[in-house]
Formats: sequence, structure tokens, C-alpha cells
Amino acid sequence: MDLEPKQLLERYLGHAHLERKRLELEEDRILNCLMHNMVAFMVMTGVPKDRIRKKLRRLVAKSHIGLHYSQEINLLLDSLDYLDGNDIDLKMVPSRTKMRQQYKVHRGIDKNGQVLFLEVCYLQVVLFRFKCV
Repeated sequence: MDLEPKQLLERYLGHAHLERKRLELEEDRILNCLMHNMVAFMVMTGVPKDRIRKKLRRLVAKSHIGLHYSQEINLLLDSLDYLDGNDIDLKMVPSRTKMRQQYKVHRGIDKNGQVLFLEVCYLQVVLFRFKCV
């Protein structure tokens, strides 16, 4: 993170659309985890539940996280009345865990009617070949 904001923005804009979307989802996931853990800490320390809801809903609105992650936080906030003390389990921060990506390449049907798939995973490469009828 030795880059200045302008350099970071240029680097982000240099990525392809799918890579940008992946980075945005990863950022949303980290924000979701931090907000979830913050709610757990606030409940554990006895902060009034209406103040927790108010603060977190404002943070969710300001952060512009995706629908899926905002729904997770809102479900947690809706169930606060039934939670006390240490009831909320903490989430592991995604930046501390390894994300294993998987890619699939489809060659298509060749002149013999065979379809070829290549799947690249974390520690393996899988080649599928089968004949279309």
C-alpha cells in the first residue's frame, strides 16, 4: 500500500471489467465482516440496541456495499432484540484468509465432435474431454 490515491485509481482503472467487479466484491466482503464484528462487539459491551441499529444502518448506507452483504447486516440488526452478550460469533477477516480461485476454459467442439474443458484450480489442472452425440 505504498501507492498514492491517484496511482491506486489508475491501477484500478487499468483492470478489466471482471477484475474490477471481483475487487469490488472482495472489498464489500471485508466491509461486511468488519461491520458484523463491530455489531458483535457493541452487543457484548452493552451498547443500547437502538443506537447500534442507527449507527450501523448509516454505515451500510454510506459504504454502498452490495445487496447481498447489506442484507446480511440488516438481518443481523433485525435480530438484535434476541441477542445478548456473547451470542454473535465473530467472522474471520477475509484479508487474513486465502482465496482460492478457479478458472475454466472451454475450447468448444472440434471436427471430431469432442468437447474440451480445462479447469485450473489451486493445486491442480483438470482436463475434461468427451464426445458430443
